[in-house]
Amino acid sequence: MKKITTLMVCVCIIASMLSAQTTPDPYDILDKLESAYDYSAQDYSATVTLIVEKPESPAEQMQFKLFQRDAKKR
Repeated sequence: MKKITTLMVCVCIIASMLSAQTTPDPYDILDKLESAYDYSAQDYSATVTLIVEKPESPAEQMQFKLFQRDAKKR
Protein backbone atom coordinates (compact mmCIF):
# COMPACT_ATOMS: atom_id res chain seq x y z
CA MET A 1 0.00 0.00 0.00
CA LYS A 2 2.84 2.37 0.85
CA LYS A 3 4.53 1.70 -2.51
CA ILE A 4 1.31 2.42 -4.42
CA THR A 5 0.80 5.69 -2.55
CA THR A 6 4.39 6.76 -3.22
CA LEU A 7 4.05 5.86 -6.88
CA MET A 8 0.82 7.86 -7.20
CA VAL A 9 2.41 10.90 -5.55
CA CYS A 10 5.38 10.69 -7.94
CA VAL A 11 3.08 10.41 -10.95
CA CYS A 12 1.07 13.45 -9.78
CA ILE A 13 4.22 15.52 -9.28
CA ILE A 14 5.58 14.64 -12.72
CA ALA A 15 2.22 15.34 -14.36
CA SER A 16 1.98 18.75 -12.70
CA MET A 17 5.53 19.64 -13.78
CA LEU A 18 4.82 18.69 -17.40
CA SER A 19 1.56 20.60 -17.54
CA ALA A 20 3.20 23.74 -16.13
CA GLN A 21 5.51 24.10 -19.15
CA THR A 22 4.25 26.55 -21.76
CA THR A 23 5.47 27.49 -25.21
CA PRO A 24 7.22 30.88 -25.18
CA ASP A 25 5.77 33.57 -27.44
CA PRO A 26 8.45 34.79 -29.89
CA TYR A 27 6.90 38.28 -30.02
CA ASP A 28 7.04 38.49 -26.22
CA ILE A 29 10.72 37.52 -26.30
CA LEU A 30 11.44 40.25 -28.85
CA ASP A 31 9.50 42.83 -26.82
CA LYS A 32 11.57 41.99 -23.73
CA LEU A 33 14.80 42.25 -25.70
CA GLU A 34 13.80 45.58 -27.19
CA SER A 35 12.91 47.03 -23.78
CA ALA A 36 16.22 45.79 -22.32
CA TYR A 37 18.26 47.90 -24.77
CA ASP A 38 17.62 51.62 -24.93
CA TYR A 39 18.84 53.16 -28.17
CA SER A 40 16.82 56.34 -27.75
CA ALA A 41 19.65 58.60 -28.98
CA GLN A 42 20.68 56.49 -31.98
CA ASP A 43 19.35 55.00 -35.19
CA TYR A 44 19.68 51.26 -35.54
CA SER A 45 18.43 48.30 -37.50
CA ALA A 46 18.69 44.61 -36.72
CA THR A 47 17.73 41.31 -38.25
CA VAL A 48 16.81 38.65 -35.70
CA THR A 49 16.50 35.00 -36.68
CA LEU A 50 14.56 32.70 -34.39
CA ILE A 51 14.74 28.94 -34.96
CA VAL A 52 12.02 26.79 -33.36
CA GLU A 53 12.79 23.10 -33.02
CA LYS A 54 9.98 20.75 -31.98
CA PRO A 55 10.22 16.99 -31.61
CA GLU A 56 9.05 15.02 -34.65
CA SER A 57 8.65 18.11 -36.85
CA PRO A 58 11.03 20.07 -39.07
CA ALA A 59 12.78 23.14 -37.69
CA GLU A 60 10.89 26.37 -38.27
CA GLN A 61 12.79 29.57 -38.96
CA MET A 62 11.33 33.04 -38.33
CA GLN A 63 13.10 36.25 -39.23
CA PHE A 64 12.28 39.69 -37.85
CA LYS A 65 13.61 43.06 -38.92
CA LEU A 66 13.74 45.80 -36.30
CA PHE A 67 14.27 49.48 -37.08
CA GLN A 68 14.46 52.58 -34.91
CA ARG A 69 15.05 56.14 -36.01
CA ASP A 70 16.29 58.86 -33.67
CA ALA A 71 13.52 61.39 -32.91
CA LYS A 72 15.83 64.42 -33.29
CA LYS A 73 15.60 66.58 -36.39
CA ARG A 74 18.81 66.77 -38.40
